[in-house]
Parts: sequence; structure tokens; C-alpha cells
Amino acid sequence: MDSANPNCGRKFLGCRNYKNQFDKCCSFFKLIDGYYNEDNDKNDLEKKLAKVEKKNKKLKNELQKTRFWLKISLIFGLTCFGVCLVLGTVLICKMSGTWSLMYLK
Repeated sequence: MDSANPNCGRKFLGCRNYKNQFDKCCSFFKLIDGYYNEDNDKNDLEKKLAKVEKKNKKLKNELQKTRFWLKISLIFGLTCFGVCLVLGTVLICKMSGTWSLMYLK
């Protein structure tokens, strides 16, 4: 190893689009030479999986609440539309004096 650069010659995993001083792309970089430990990686993956599962559960709950309020809003909107339609028809018929013509004889 070089004393000026302690990472010189060490093996690593990294994205080929790793960001450098010119590009701002992917930032994945992990040294594996001497520090690679399968148990630590499993623990890291298990922690990440637990975090993702928790986030997934939270998002499912939010989706369920959103669907509930969407149904309530739809029912309320259609009810208001029906009431306005009926009241508008009654108002128009009273104003034009043709209320008796609406009934079939």
C-alpha cells in the first residue's frame, strides 16, 4: 500500500457510474479487501429489509386511508350532484310554470 493513498491496490465494489469530481452520478462504493465479512453484510441486508418492510407497511396503511377517503368523497360528491339536480329541476319547473306537464297523463 502507498502511504499517501491507503486505498491503493485494495479491491472494491463500485458502480461504473461512480461520481467523480466532474460527474454527479451514482455514489455506490465499498471496499472489500480485508473488510469483507459475510455476517456483517447479512446483518446489513436484514436491517435494510426490515426498514423497507416497515416503510411498505406504512405506505399500505396510507393507501388504505386514501382509498377510504376517496370513496367517502365520491359518495358525498354524487349525493350533492343528485340533490342539486333534483332541486334545480324543481326550481326550473316552478319558475316556468310547467310543473303539471312533467307528470304523464
